[in-house]
Amino acid sequence: MRSIVVEHDLKDQSLCGIYLSKDHPSHIFSFSKKIGYTPMVLLTDQNISQPVDMLEAIRTMDERGSRLVDNFQDKFPDLYDKIIQTKFITHTDVSDISKVWAMAAVFLGLYDGNDAYESFEILETTAIEFNGKSGPRIDYKVISNDEGYQLDMRLAIRSAMSFKLAGLDDYLLSFGFIDSLADFIAQHAETADANTGIHGVALSGTLFENRQLIMRAYNGLSVNFPVYRNERLSIDDANIALGAITLGSE
Repeated sequence: MRSIVVEHDLKDQSLCGIYLSKDHPSHIFSFSKKIGYTPMVLLTDQNISQPVDMLEAIRTMDERGSRLVDNFQDKFPDLYDKIIQTKFITHTDVSDISKVWAMAAVFLGLYDGNDAYESFEILETTAIEFNGKSGPRIDYKVISNDEGYQLDMRLAIRSAMSFKLAGLDDYLLSFGFIDSLADFIAQHAETADANTGIHGVALSGTLFENRQLIMRAYNGLSVNFPVYRNERLSIDDANIALGAITLGSE
């Protein structure tokens, strides 16, 4: 966000920062001169790294989660076996959002390889082929832990499993992961405004290279706030370097 502040001359403005990267730990936060930095959602590395781990995590959440997994196994026995057998061994260090999308591709039966990044890209590609205007509500929700508020990956995959059991099309479900994330972003921008009175929203990170996500996020945000992005710098890496340099010089 610091690099966007420099590019757009937004010094002393209160902003909500949305940094969603394919590769790096991501987060949503707000910043104001009066209050300072306030983390809102941390998208850091979690222990759930393999599809089989996700199945077990959903099963042990509660009784409904256990029934959901059992019903999924009964209705899609071949897919269930593929999920258990799929093991990511390449690009396992992707960001949590990328990991959610990679998991989703496996649970929808779109991917059965071992590269988490390829699985992520399959979900993106499938979503692009959907020509509708909106998708089902995938549960992007946060939970509180010792580090703050963190995205609960289990709920996102759990909602996708429920929709698949209900017979929703895989293209529609893939698009739902993008459409619902745009709504999640807009919701947290409104929360930041309620808490600190923001003047705008700064978007950065390589996940916004996704055309559907950036368009839908912009449409949801621009109704209420100015939306700022890097214009002269890349949306990841180079902007981080400039932000670090300018912060270090203060």
